[in-house]
Amino acid sequence: MIYLTSFKRSRELPSEVVRYSAAVYQPKGYKMWEASCFKITDSDRKWIRPREFIDKKNPLISYRRALVNLYDGRVRKNKIEKFLDDCHGSDIALCCWCPYEKAAVRQLDQFGSFVCHLSVVGYWLKENHPEIPLWLDSDRLSMAVLTQKVL
Repeated sequence: MIYLTSFKRSRELPSEVVRYSAAVYQPKGYKMWEASCFKITDSDRKWIRPREFIDKKNPLISYRRALVNLYDGRVRKNKIEKFLDDCHGSDIALCCWCPYEKAAVRQLDQFGSFVCHLSVVGYWLKENHPEIPLWLDSDRLSMAVLTQKVL
């Protein structure tokens, strides 16, 4: 199973779950293994951020599309496949900051919701690996409802 959650809420998961950071960087005090294949940086290390899509007709879908395209790229997709193979079917957690970091808090204040890239990762995994069970915490699940057809 793959758990999609925040650094903060990862403490609530069963102890046997191996935790990985899917964030560009980790909060102070955390030293998780890195799942760099799920980061929001492109090949030039440029961040793909939700605010880049705010002027689009449908910003959430535009953001999701950009991340799906990133993860579907040949090089990134190969890295994701290698990461999943290396996990050997173990229960793992992919962790990020949302919704506890400043940008997500600002989005919550402004728009009443936030964008978490892990909800898009969940969509991508479900599309490409339907055999892998996914668990999204309530924060990521509420975001998934805003950006996906069915998870």
